[in-house]
Amino acid sequence: MAHKDRDLSPDTYFLITCPVVLFIACMAVIYPDHTANAFTTAAHYIYTLFDWMVLWLPLAILATCLSIAFSKTGKKRLGGKDAKPEYSTFSWLSMLFTAGIGVGIIFYGPLEGLWHFLYSNYSQLPYITASEKASMAMSTSFWLWGVPAWSIYTISAVVIAYFFYFKDGRLNTGSPIRIAFKKHRWCESVARLTMALTIITVSVSLAASLAMAAGQINGGMQSLLADPTLNIAPWILLGLFILYSICSLTPINQGMKKLSDITILTSIVLLLFIFITGPTRYFLMTLVESIGHTVKGTLVQSFNLFIFDESRYWINWFAMSYFIWWVGWTPFMGVFIAKISEGRTLKEMILSSIFVPAGFIFIWFSVFSGFALLDTVKGSGAVAKAAEANYQQTIYALLDLFPFSGITKILLAILFIAFVVTTIVSGCITLGILTSKDGVNPAKPKIFIWGVFMSAIALPFVLSGKIEGIKAVGSIIGFPYMFCFFMTLAALFKALRHDNRQEEKRQNQSTEKPSLEALL
Repeated sequence: MAHKDRDLSPDTYFLITCPVVLFIACMAVIYPDHTANAFTTAAHYIYTLFDWMVLWLPLAILATCLSIAFSKTGKKRLGGKDAKPEYSTFSWLSMLFTAGIGVGIIFYGPLEGLWHFLYSNYSQLPYITASEKASMAMSTSFWLWGVPAWSIYTISAVVIAYFFYFKDGRLNTGSPIRIAFKKHRWCESVARLTMALTIITVSVSLAASLAMAAGQINGGMQSLLADPTLNIAPWILLGLFILYSICSLTPINQGMKKLSDITILTSIVLLLFIFITGPTRYFLMTLVESIGHTVKGTLVQSFNLFIFDESRYWINWFAMSYFIWWVGWTPFMGVFIAKISEGRTLKEMILSSIFVPAGFIFIWFSVFSGFALLDTVKGSGAVAKAAEANYQQTIYALLDLFPFSGITKILLAILFIAFVVTTIVSGCITLGILTSKDGVNPAKPKIFIWGVFMSAIALPFVLSGKIEGIKAVGSIIGFPYMFCFFMTLAALFKALRHDNRQEEKRQNQSTEKPSLEALL
């Protein structure tokens, strides 16, 4: 495909960004405690300073996505009118989900609702009952992890796909800026800066998922072996590195596709087991009630900053950290979704990418967070006690309250491995695309190098095990990219406005009645 933009070669971007990420990785290995503390301190400062700018952003992006999906633009097919999807709908959706947020729902499944129940500013409101706190906690979980989060991923995919398939751009985040603002002197510099930040953001932010998974798998081993002092998390990180390196070096339709299919099917099996053997009616009631509260409360939550509340812990380390984290993941999610969505219309990509994964998350949280809240309010309180003692043990403590926990714990550990491998594989493939010679086909040596860097950056957070550190590394690096993200959105709006005007002009010309002179 010929490209209209005149970008630097992907090899050049590799030479520019590689030393930066290598420096961060070296600092993480040599000074793990200082690195973890630096990320946490910087994140706290940014969360406190820019909360007014972030909370409403996902809601605005959702409205933008839906307006594009149901416009004439939404009918456009990626790759042309005759293009056919490369992957089945199930495999396509599986790859979208496991790449984007999969490992997170396992990690936070029983914790998310419980944390909001205990710590959120909403739970501290006077005269609020336990039932109201539980409903609030579930709706907040849906707000932070559901439709708004996937809207952020999806709009990035729309931007990249639109310029790649319809504007002959490259499959990267700098191309939209370069094409849309080509008449401006500053566009080249901003486009190159966006590309550099994209590569750094993807490589650093994905380290959070690695740290998260290594800690959770280690927690599972502690639970299975009944040894709370066991700490083999660094060795688990090494094992994950070997696994995702092997998978990332195989073709997508052999490695990523098959692993995603297996991961989704396994997670469905575990979900159904808990759903059937647990309080099924309660789960259904929680799902229905939480969806209703989410629809009703999203507008309020998106604009409520609790200005006069003394405690900012929840706003900072939950709402702010999550949304910046999602923006930090948009570069690789946008490229990855755009790459695997050829042959589908923009409307299909938008609606599927937002509502199908979000729907699964609704069900998952209704079961796991829902049960954790039930046990806290009316049960033994074992799940909450486990969360306070060691949050990495929470989901295993929950499984102990169900039959065949020895088997389900092993299944859960496998799920952790599978989810994180698929996520990191998609990230490595994206980085390979962004830094390969042609900017389309990922270079295997570079895929491997980026994988090494991710594990090195994850190491200090694996060693510290602090949840604030994991959230910080997942979101702090995404904050500088947020401003580039705004520029890509501006590029999309500019291109859509121009193309719509051109389309209207062509339609007007085709419907004009021929003049008498023309007929003669």
